Amino acid sequence: MKNNNRLPLEGLRILAAEHMVAAPMATQLLADMGAEVIKVERPKVGESGRGTGPFLKDEDGTITSSTMYRVNRNKKSITLDITTNEGKEIFKQLARKADVVVENFRAGVMDKLGLGYNDLKSQNQKLVYVSLSGYGHKDILPSPYAGWAAYGNLGEALGGITNNLINRSKSEEPLGFHGLSLGDIFTSLNGTIGLLIAIFDAQRSGEGRYVDISMMDSLFLLNERPMMNYSLTGVKPSPETSFLSFIVGDFRAEDGYFTVSVYVEKHWQMFCKVIEREDLLSNPDFDTPEKRGSQVESFFRPVLERWASKYSKHEVAKMFLDAGIAAAPILDPEDLVEDPHIIARNMLVEFPIGDGKTIKAVGNPIKMSGVSGENEIYRRPPKLGENTDEILKALLHYDQEKIQKLYKNNII
Repeated sequence: MKNNNRLPLEGLRILAAEHMVAAPMATQLLADMGAEVIKVERPKVGESGRGTGPFLKDEDGTITSSTMYRVNRNKKSITLDITTNEGKEIFKQLARKADVVVENFRAGVMDKLGLGYNDLKSQNQKLVYVSLSGYGHKDILPSPYAGWAAYGNLGEALGGITNNLINRSKSEEPLGFHGLSLGDIFTSLNGTIGLLIAIFDAQRSGEGRYVDISMMDSLFLLNERPMMNYSLTGVKPSPETSFLSFIVGDFRAEDGYFTVSVYVEKHWQMFCKVIEREDLLSNPDFDTPEKRGSQVESFFRPVLERWASKYSKHEVAKMFLDAGIAAAPILDPEDLVEDPHIIARNMLVEFPIGDGKTIKAVGNPIKMSGVSGENEIYRRPPKLGENTDEILKALLHYDQEKIQKLYKNNII
């Protein structure tokens, strides 16, 4: 079989009016696969993500936000003030040359600027337009929350994630911020899926579509299991109402935590042997999976953690795995940078930065023949406006005199 080294999305052009994480992550995943992503940023200051720390020094001494390395590799940057008439017109001209427009401003912003889907589709019938927002736009299924501010913690609260985390824990301490970009990343993944579906359809029909992705919807999807349980029973999540029919959870070992899942009868028997409690096998209190699952917190946690306190998290996981039981150590960043799976799957991408140092960013989880491995390409994130002249000349055929006039008038 011939090896196809062509990146699968070569020839796909995406015009991205994006900022921070949700839309930039979606377009980065596509840029990794060969799409040409033209990132539209404000002149002089750039998108808001360029102003967020922590900061680092690039190879050329430029101070750059780490956010740029997280979600903006393999892209081009053009500066453009889309609040001006000239800037709007240039954006429209670029949209005519694009396959996709992606934006993640607050709902209604692009429509007010005259750059929404309905403004652009008449000039490019195949255009796919993807909006990522907190609660969706009015075009398809309007939300009463459309005007609300939207950050990841708000989406988690409204989507039911925070309630589930709070009420599944026995701790009375406040949770605090968990530090994960759940709302942004899961919304970006749904945006990527929606974009690709619409592109596939546009190639067949010749007609583009508007794709409306809400962070609250995306996080509500993550909450599907508790919602099904509530629909069936009317009972809210709690440590005592886990609805488990097996032993599963995260438990403390001598140096950290591990996780284990004891699903079937064979695993139950081996589990008791490993933790040196074979007496439990004849105890009628644990003779069904449902009985065992309902007592994870009340009985099995203290028993399991007392036994595991003699071993490291890696040792505990290995003992269970050797017995055929699903288990794993709970890894922290120090573990992950040296993890053999992460290394083997190219899930950490290294970029050179200033003072001879390097920075590691998370790679693309989509692995594909002809792409993954030696053919993976990871270019540093673009400097602000780095590709402005190139794009205006190549796509819109502007001459240097016209470009210089745009710079002088602060349009680009």
